[in-house]
Amino acid sequence: MNFSKLKTVHFIGIGGIGISAIARMFALEGKRVSGSDMAESNVTGKLRKLGARIFIGQRAENIPAYCDLIIYTIAVTPDNPEFVEAKRRGIPMLSYPEALGIISKDKYTIAITDGDSWFVLE
Repeated sequence: MNFSKLKTVHFIGIGGIGISAIARMFALEGKRVSGSDMAESNVTGKLRKLGARIFIGQRAENIPAYCDLIIYTIAVTPDNPEFVEAKRRGIPMLSYPEALGIISKDKYTIAITDGDSWFVLE
């Protein structure tokens, strides 16, 4: 999947710390970002300031009429109304780990712990 061609992305569970980082990245790239979570938080507030449309509560109608991709947290169950609606409409869907894998596929990662060990993952 080529994320550079995406225009509109909806996140189910957008308030999570990991998934919100992807939402933030897409918003800063100029993509239309929307998402839902069960509660308002500092994270959702910051995403709103970047122009993301945030819904509290998860309902089928939260998904935009035109949507290129749904990214969902692994906490989402198959009976989640937005998950069900996205499948019904045939919108491509990725879990947070799948999306993160695509984003990091062509990147180098360096992890350092306690200043004495390091790893380079390619």
